[in-house]
Formats: sequence, structure tokens, C-alpha cells
Amino acid sequence: MDYLIIGILFFIGNVVWSIAFLFYQSYAKKKGENVAVKEDSKEIAMLTELGKNMATKSDIHEITLIAERTKNEAAKESAQSISYEEEKGKNLATKEDIEEITKGMEIIKNEISFENQRKHNFIEARTERFINILNRAGEIQSYQATLMYYLYNNSSVDRIMDLIEQINKDMQIITYETRMILVSFEDVSPLTPLSNLNDNVFRLGTEICVHASHAISYITNWNKMYELHMQTKEQSFIEKAIENKNKLEYLQKNISYGYKDKVQKNMEEYILLLHRLFGNEIFIKYTIKPEH
Repeated sequence: MDYLIIGILFFIGNVVWSIAFLFYQSYAKKKGENVAVKEDSKEIAMLTELGKNMATKSDIHEITLIAERTKNEAAKESAQSISYEEEKGKNLATKEDIEEITKGMEIIKNEISFENQRKHNFIEARTERFINILNRAGEIQSYQATLMYYLYNNSSVDRIMDLIEQINKDMQIITYETRMILVSFEDVSPLTPLSNLNDNVFRLGTEICVHASHAISYITNWNKMYELHMQTKEQSFIEKAIENKNKLEYLQKNISYGYKDKVQKNMEEYILLLHRLFGNEIFIKYTIKPEH
């Protein structure tokens, strides 16, 4: 009985031990699996973090390279842009400088051209003054014959008055032109023939005007006295008419000019002066004729 109970208890103990052992094995296995899972999770987490770190490091390196490349490209583009702007600025400055220089040269050119033209015009005008004096002086010389013609016509008073007016005009022009020429030369000593001609032409013109004035007086009185005689039949009027007629005839026969020969000589000297100053071309280029 006791052996049976002991056998049963031993059997029950083996069963319990077997169950406990199986449970232990199951527990140990589960625990191992849990430990493995836990360790695997740690490993996986570590690998994941490492991967993240590695990815981050790689990304940072890539980003750094990209940033550096972008920086270099930006710097290059900036440098190119600055270089372009500098070159553009240089080109603009050069263009502006060229335009300014060209403008300055054009101004200088125009000033020189204007100055040359002014000098040319001045020389032309002065040359024309020389010729004008020659023409006017020759015209005054010709008035001697003109006056002589009028003296033989007792109705030529108006013409003689016009002649006096023209003589005074020509003398004024000659005097003016002579002064304008003289002030344009520093040394006027070579222009003595011009001064002499101006002086003596003025004197000759004055002589012609004096004779012309006398002729006007004689012709006017003659005609007036003769008309009064015809109206009144008084002898005194006809006597005065004859007196004035005789004076006019005396003037016709005895008219003289003290400066006639001097002016002629001055004209010859003046023409030689023109030859020395301008050569023969002056008499080809300019018309030698009186101007009214």
C-alpha cells in the first residue's frame, strides 16, 4: 500500500516534473525568442539609426557638393555678369569718349573752317575794296569829260546836279574803303600809293564839283535873266543873261584841274601796287568797272 502510494506519488511527480520541464522549455524558448526579438530590434534599430546617420552624412556630403557647385556656378555667373557689366561699361565709356572726342573734333573742325572762311571772306572783301577804289577813282576821272559835255547844254542843270551828287558819293566810298584797308595792315608804308590816290582823287573831285556848281549858277542865271527879259523887255535882264552866258563860255574854254595829272600818276602807281600785292590774276578775277 505504501509502495503503491509512493509509486502513485512518484508517477504524479514525474508527470508534474515533465509538465514543469515542458513548461520550462516552452518558457525558455519563448524567453529566448523574446530576447532574440529584442536583440534583433536593437540591432535593427541600431542599423536603422546607422543607416539614417549614413544617409544623413551622405546627403549632407551631396548637399555640400551641390551647394559648393551652386556657389561656384553662382560666383562664376556673378563674375561673368560683373565682367560683362564692366566690359559693357568700358564699351559705353569708350563709345561716349569717342562721341565726345568726335564732337570736340567736329567743333574744332567747324571753328577752323569758320575761321578759315572768315579769313577768306575778309581777304576777299579787302581785295574787293582795292578794286572798288580803282573803279571809283577812274569814274571820278571820267566826270571831267562828263561835265564838259553838260557845259554846252543850257538845259543840263539837273544832270549837273546829279553829277555832283555822284562825285560826292564816290569820294566818300573811296575814303571809307581806303581807311578800312589801312587798318587791316600792320605796316602801311607800302600802301603809300593808295593814300596818295585817295587824297588827290578827293581834291580832283572837289575841283570838278566846284566847276559844276559854277556851271549850274551860270546856266540858271542865264535862263532866268533871259526869261525876265522876254517878259519885261527890260534891257538889264538881257545884259545879265549875256553876262552869265559869257561866263559859261569862258568856263568851257578855260576849265582846268590842278590835280588831274597827279591823279593820273597816282592811278598808275596804284595799279603797280595791285600787281605787287595780287599779281595779274586780280585783273582777271575782278571786273574793272565803276559800281553805282
